[in-house]
Amino acid sequence: MSERVLQVLSQGRLVSAGVDAVEVAHEALLTRWPRLKRWLDEDATGRALRGHLAPAATAWLAADRDAGELYRGARLSAAAVWADMHPGLLTPTEREFLDVSQEAALADERSRRRGVRRLRQLLAAAAVALVVAIAGGVVAVTQQRRADAASLLADARRLGAQALVEQDLRRAMLLAVAATKLDTSWLTTGNLLAAVNRSPRLLRISGVGGGERLLSLAVSPDGRTIAVSTNSQRVHIYDASTLKLTAKLDTELAVVNHLSFTPDGRQLLGLGGQESNDGHGLQLWSVDTWRSAGEPFGPSSYARGENVGGGCLPMGTRSSRWMTMSRSRCGASPAVPGSGLSCPLATTAR
Repeated sequence: MSERVLQVLSQGRLVSAGVDAVEVAHEALLTRWPRLKRWLDEDATGRALRGHLAPAATAWLAADRDAGELYRGARLSAAAVWADMHPGLLTPTEREFLDVSQEAALADERSRRRGVRRLRQLLAAAAVALVVAIAGGVVAVTQQRRADAASLLADARRLGAQALVEQDLRRAMLLAVAATKLDTSWLTTGNLLAAVNRSPRLLRISGVGGGERLLSLAVSPDGRTIAVSTNSQRVHIYDASTLKLTAKLDTELAVVNHLSFTPDGRQLLGLGGQESNDGHGLQLWSVDTWRSAGEPFGPSSYARGENVGGGCLPMGTRSSRWMTMSRSRCGASPAVPGSGLSCPLATTAR
């Protein structure tokens, strides 16, 4: 500001001039001098920062440079930017205050980064431990399943072996049946056949004629009816007590690989091959009339299911015969403990 302008403002008592500074003495100067007003508006933020920085630095010095009085965060960033733009306006105390605040902020940042690294290391270690724990759990579960399967197989073989040496024929057959329930294999089925062969008078042999080959058989829930499928595109129905043929069911399926009665015994279900009736492989018959309950439906499969016989055993996978046990001769038998089994003979064969 030129000496002439300063002298005019001082004479008009608009400013008061000191040795090192000039202060506004009248508010009219702020409202009537647009340039001064613009300068003040442009530096309003700086003046606010300076107005807070000076007492903050004084309080820090008075508190014996306590770290708790230092600037941090956004306030430190704003004050540092302003100080860089106006380096000559800071007092030594204010300059030192900002420098120490920046050093403390850098130290805090380094400490935060170390904490983040430690946290990442801990998370990585926890992840590795979790993977190891999961792998150990999988191994333990696998081993447990193998142990359970081995135990089940051992129980089946034990029951089969007991069936071979059991003197009571009824109990021997029940033990053999329990073994096949635990593990259906040639060994347990062989033990069952061996137990049954101890009394041939209990057995009856029947089969299909005309060169037909047995594919599947099923026994009704009440044990009175046997359904047999062959490769002749027919299903044969037999009276279980006399083994007399009572009905022949025609089917639109090319071949019936598997037969099964519904749980209530009111219908018979046949499963055919993929080439059956445009891909439909399921057909139902009503047990009361032995008539088809409708058109074939559902998916088909070449896979054969299990031949479930309540008292029936196919005599080989390519045989045309099967054998049954007389229900009347079986009589009441004690149940095998834990098996829930009783006569008549029931097993599965593949």
